Amino acid sequence: MKKREYERSRGFTLIELLVVIAIIGILAAIMFPVFARAREKARQVSCISNLKQLGLAALMYADSWDERFPPFYYETLSPEGEWHYQYWYALEEGSYPDYTYNFDRGLLMPFIGTDKLLRCPSFHPTHAIYGDGLGYGYNYSLSMPPVYLANVDNSGTIMFGDAGLHYLSLIHISEPTRPY
Repeated sequence: MKKREYERSRGFTLIELLVVIAIIGILAAIMFPVFARAREKARQVSCISNLKQLGLAALMYADSWDERFPPFYYETLSPEGEWHYQYWYALEEGSYPDYTYNFDRGLLMPFIGTDKLLRCPSFHPTHAIYGDGLGYGYNYSLSMPPVYLANVDNSGTIMFGDAGLHYLSLIHISEPTRPY
């Protein structure tokens, strides 16, 4: 009689193992959406932090450039004699149609130090020229004509925003019709 009791308590039955696996599966199904939401919240916090750092970089730029905000872009002549656009985020390089953008040479780069701040962590498009896009937009009205820091209402002006900028999608936007 003792031998049979010993044999029974040696391990788990197939039913017991299946029940444990089913419980683990149910718990995992409950927890995965929670983890996904937590990961997206972390990306949102990182995005807000990037926007704050970009705003501070623009203020440091203004401090260095006679209290003027950085321009959205301006034209510059390359050593090869080609005209390119210098943007707040990158320098346009190459020639049409093979433009590339050097993010290490943006106007704000000396103040932010890394191009990782230029990309929202939740933004993942791809494009042959513009790479994976920016994800942030800059208030163009702060740069043309040059706007001085003293002339801006700090409480009501948006400098940078979560824009999801991707040029390929902008090509397909047509001019809206205006009712007259």
